[in-house]
Amino acid sequence: MTEIESPPEGTVGVASDVVLDVAGLRAAYGHVPVLHGIDFQLKAGEAVGIVGHNGVGKTTFLKTLIGLVPSTAGRISIDGIDVTRMKAHDRSRLGIGYVPQGRGILPGLTALENLRWQTCRHAWQSQRLDLCGPCYGARISAEQQ
Repeated sequence: MTEIESPPEGTVGVASDVVLDVAGLRAAYGHVPVLHGIDFQLKAGEAVGIVGHNGVGKTTFLKTLIGLVPSTAGRISIDGIDVTRMKAHDRSRLGIGYVPQGRGILPGLTALENLRWQTCRHAWQSQRLDLCGPCYGARISAEQQ
């Protein structure tokens, strides 16, 4: 994967506005390395796009961020919390989710609603129903189901 360019010097905000911090991230499929030391920061209010040719690691990067692909080195922090070794369903509690392109979305929902739906779908599949509540503003427990 090609290196993600950092913002020009002097434009970096204070640490408290960084919501996603990635340092030296590496990931592989078996013995085949895919991510080679990604450094990346996302600040509150920012929106970014990850672009590149097929096969350069865009999807692997996103899946590593959310915990579906384990990192082999580096650190991932969400709102200052190190989530590098955290399971995907635990990361979703911190507000990170993934909606893949194609058939993984529901066209009648907004982007935010699709993210919430995916988070709850994964929680439901792992029988972590307690994670579904924050998606819709109400805590749902296994006893209520």
